[in-house]
Amino acid sequence: MNSGTIDPVSDLVADPRRRVELDAVHNFRDLGGYPARDGAVTRWGMLYRADGLHRMTPADVETVRELGLRTVVDLRSTGEIDRWGTFPHDRIDVELVHHPVIDRTWDHDPDDDRSDHDFLVWAYTDMLAVGGARFARAIDELARPGALPAVFHCAAGKDRTGLLAALVLESLGVPRSVVLADYELTVEGMQRLSSWLTTHHPELAAGWAQVPSAFLAAVPSALDEVLVGLHLQGGGPFVANDELDRRLLAEAGASGIVMMPTADAFEHPERLVAAAMTWGERLDLEVEALMVLGRADALDEGAAGVVRRAKVVYLVGDQPLHLRSVLKDTPVWTALGDVLAAGGVVVGVGGSGSALCDPMVDPRGGAFTLGLGMVNGVAFVSASETWSLERLHRTLKLANTPVLCSPTGSAAIVRDGAWEHVGAIELHGDL
Repeated sequence: MNSGTIDPVSDLVADPRRRVELDAVHNFRDLGGYPARDGAVTRWGMLYRADGLHRMTPADVETVRELGLRTVVDLRSTGEIDRWGTFPHDRIDVELVHHPVIDRTWDHDPDDDRSDHDFLVWAYTDMLAVGGARFARAIDELARPGALPAVFHCAAGKDRTGLLAALVLESLGVPRSVVLADYELTVEGMQRLSSWLTTHHPELAAGWAQVPSAFLAAVPSALDEVLVGLHLQGGGPFVANDELDRRLLAEAGASGIVMMPTADAFEHPERLVAAAMTWGERLDLEVEALMVLGRADALDEGAAGVVRRAKVVYLVGDQPLHLRSVLKDTPVWTALGDVLAAGGVVVGVGGSGSALCDPMVDPRGGAFTLGLGMVNGVAFVSASETWSLERLHRTLKLANTPVLCSPTGSAAIVRDGAWEHVGAIELHGDL
């Protein structure tokens, strides 16, 4: 009898049904059998993740045909497809969706001395910053009625595929420990790919041996750090752990709010509205969604009137530059000032909080620029732990005003005559 410790997570990911064994594709896996929200379990044979399906041999094609796939989502760039080809849809009747989540792969800098962990945190954060809307559309494609069974893949099945798999599994309520363990299976897939190249394509294997380790590594701690940052930035205020919101709204005496998903205009603002409505029900709070998504909306006097009548306005989303360009010097912007002047509350969440400030931190590089000017003499950086240390250091070095950073957990910065920090706030400088 084996008296060793049983690891239920390891048992889940090691299920023999998980790997689809093929000759020339080495990271093809079934995402079934994982515990999900409300006691559900992800179904076997419905959703797969893989590496380069252009490599399939005739025998591989027959094995994959038996899976009954309806949809193949190719996450690679156009250049990669032009060079290497694509899924053999002429031999298997599927809907082939080309959905590049990034326009080009990363280049190696020989002077880059970051650890594998630090490189992948930067790479995955950059991938989400550049291609967040594309990942969302890929998930929409997989959720389309009739899309399943489906497989999504990139070249190695590690980074683009790994990130999309994590986003899908987390959206289904799969525990983080399981998500990370599934991601770590890619290490074995990369080893199989390396061995296959050595045997079948020694000319490519020689180049593979020169690739920096970070380009081949799958580091669960890096993915974990990025997913934490994603929840902080993408979750906004409308999350299950809303005790901080409850306290702040009670202190404001608010029975209802107006929320504006302006800064998520390009990334499914309707989802943010739906989350806000659910959040409002939990707090017994009336939520009115004001869809100010473009500058024409902000120029509308009717929208300005809705804002002006509100006691609490939430500006939500992670695109502060878009928020600023939409609102600056418009009737809605003036109405927000009127709310403050009348003793009301304007809440900026995540990137929207940064946009309220002058100076505003430009998320593209960490430099300072002009914001909406509703909070002067202090800057705010949201979810700073997802930034590279180099970027945040540059921001703090350039600062000629205090900088407030919200690196982890629920946090708020309240100004009611004087500044108050609530939650996990880091202050650089003196308020």
